[in-house]
Amino acid sequence: MDLSVPRVAVILAAGHGKRLKSNIPKMLFEIWGVPTILRVIQSAREGFKTPNQIIVVGQKWEKVVETVGKEKN
Repeated sequence: MDLSVPRVAVILAAGHGKRLKSNIPKMLFEIWGVPTILRVIQSAREGFKTPNQIIVVGQKWEKVVETVGKEKN
């Protein structure tokens, strides 16, 4: 992979979580106390070696934005 080319991670965080039978968006489900969206953000940051990320949100976007906003760099 040519690291001189700028990379951007596009993270899809618009799932409803209907099959999980919950009102919580899928990306906010916690695994060992950490919301899935934060795990994906960290993996993208480490994998692409860049902080450049676009997060696509859907319904209940406010909760996703609130959770992501709490993340420290």
